[in-house]
Amino acid sequence: MFRNLFKKFQAAPMQGAGNDPVCGMSANGAITLSHEGKIYAFCSEDCKQEFTLHPEKYASK
Repeated sequence: MFRNLFKKFQAAPMQGAGNDPVCGMSANGAITLSHEGKIYAFCSEDCKQEFTLHPEKYASK
């Protein structure tokens, strides 16, 4: 029973996953950052680092 629930949890899309705000590529939610109460997902650590350096440029208003 718990194994099935765990599988559903793993398959569920993470809130905030979608497109990387820096490059626009698909982000699966494995690399994330919380900024001003919103969770952003990134395709790579490089894009996460760029967002961290210039959040005003990439954060949705």
